[in-house]
Amino acid sequence: MTDTRDPNFEVDFAADDPDDPRNWPLWYRSLTIAVVSFATWVVVLSSTCYTSSLPGMMDEFHITSETTATLGLTTYLIGLACGSFVLAPLSEVYGRRPVYVGSMLVFCLLVLPCALATGLTEILVVRFFEYTGPLRFYSRALMLLIVHVLGQPCWQMPLGQ
Repeated sequence: MTDTRDPNFEVDFAADDPDDPRNWPLWYRSLTIAVVSFATWVVVLSSTCYTSSLPGMMDEFHITSETTATLGLTTYLIGLACGSFVLAPLSEVYGRRPVYVGSMLVFCLLVLPCALATGLTEILVVRFFEYTGPLRFYSRALMLLIVHVLGQPCWQMPLGQ
């Protein structure tokens, strides 16, 4: 049986390599876990806040159909799906850090136009582009925490490390 992985693309660390996440100090691992967890929480929270604002948005924008008003959830999901087609290859070419930082920066910047929108169409378009990036946090948060930061499942970590 032949190996299907190209060894040129595998990451391997020496025993005492400071770039190995398992060798990071506890405070740095904790900070990394906190930042990734907070970013994931913000993405999930902002996606669900839309439904609680539907009655007020329907009044302000004079929308009579609840189906039309809930299109913002659809554009959110389409943005998540389309973002993975663009950002997954980019993260393989340029690395995950630039893609994570860039997508969260775009996400944070697009909160303002969504908040200042004067109609449902603006909200739908902005929500689509706003949520193309956060999928990276959604789909990779657990993998990042367990494999890269802790080096093993948290329930197998000795206390005090």
